[in-house]
Amino acid sequence: MTRSRLVLLALFVLSASAFAGRPVKEYSEPNTIIYQPKRGKLSGYAESPDITPDEPFPWLFIGLAVLLIAGAAPFALRAFRQVEQEHLESLEANVSVAEKRAAAKQLKPERKPEE
Repeated sequence: MTRSRLVLLALFVLSASAFAGRPVKEYSEPNTIIYQPKRGKLSGYAESPDITPDEPFPWLFIGLAVLLIAGAAPFALRAFRQVEQEHLESLEANVSVAEKRAAAKQLKPERKPEE
């Protein structure tokens, strides 16, 4: 057996022995709560309903998320530019000499013969 299999077997045996010493819990009936919808008076069409949010809006979470993104954005942009430059350099390195000469010819302006 390999060492990793022996380690896994030892962990299995140790965990099984740890659970073997625990007493078995007896099943007891859970305290059940029966859901009953609230019965309230009906309001008229023009009246605004009395709705209050259960939890306040998570301004702290949103503020921290914006702060985190604003702090990480410059580093991400710098990493993107570096990777893009490396990619362009690798593309240039894989171009054949004939393709480089053809591209250089196209970029050079043609000189008019002097009269």
